Amino acid sequence: MLWQNILHHASKVKQKYEMVAGISLTMIGGNLFSGSLEIVARAFADSQLRMDALASFFGEVHFGRTTQLIMEAIEGLLFGGWVMAGMEAVARPQRAVSSPRANG
Repeated sequence: MLWQNILHHASKVKQKYEMVAGISLTMIGGNLFSGSLEIVARAFADSQLRMDALASFFGEVHFGRTTQLIMEAIEGLLFGGWVMAGMEAVARPQRAVSSPRANG
């Protein structure tokens, strides 16, 4: 019961911390998925991958610091949200499933 209470409280405040984690990682020089894709795309001259299309949504011409911060905040939110959803699903009591053989 204590574990479920902890998960319930954590799910209420988790979103802001997940976004802060993504931003913090970027600020100290790390990369999540979108930042890593941009590095790989720039490393290969003939790459067809263009992350610059995302930059226009955030007022930049190229995949710059602002775009990277916003994208990695979103990635942190999504990653943390799915991890928390998985933890909650595992912690939830399982319903008994009756098999057809048991009834017949």
